[in-house]
Amino acid sequence: MPPGSYDYTMRFIILTLPLILLACAKDPAPQPQATPAPVAIAPKPMPAPVSLGETWQDAPHSSGDWVYRRDARGSVALFGPNGADASFIIRCDSAARRIYLSRAGAFPGGDSGMMTIRASSGLKSFAVKNNGDTPAYIAATLPVNEPQLDAMAFSRGRFLVSVKGGADLVIPSWPEIARVIEDCRT
Repeated sequence: MPPGSYDYTMRFIILTLPLILLACAKDPAPQPQATPAPVAIAPKPMPAPVSLGETWQDAPHSSGDWVYRRDARGSVALFGPNGADASFIIRCDSAARRIYLSRAGAFPGGDSGMMTIRASSGLKSFAVKNNGDTPAYIAATLPVNEPQLDAMAFSRGRFLVSVKGGADLVIPSWPEIARVIEDCRT
């Protein structure tokens, strides 16, 4: 043997022997593990559906669209079906610096009543009376700084107009409302 080859051979055997032994070794058989007994889980009953009823925030909008106009008295926004008299009107009387909220209809025998405006930020009622015109409307007169006007303009998508004896109107909060209010305040 050439000198030094013995050292290389021994090193080779010492380094490869553990690898050879590992290659020949068998994997230990897996130990059977105890399987836990299945636990019966009773299904939870589904909660009964809650009937919230139809609230004004969930009710569909009344039929119609808003239209904005200017005339000699000031500006006006009319809400209602196309081709028909308006169901609801917001009018700015610039000279008087007043805003009129009018709803189609009339109280019998010239009676008066209340109009309730409900917005997402609250509600308020106003005294109303027949306007005596044709077509008939009941109207409330408000100062331009009335906070409920802003509540109507900035209500979350809609506001509600209620008058005793008439069907409620669920009216969308469109920009025409704020425009009439701002026209009267400037």
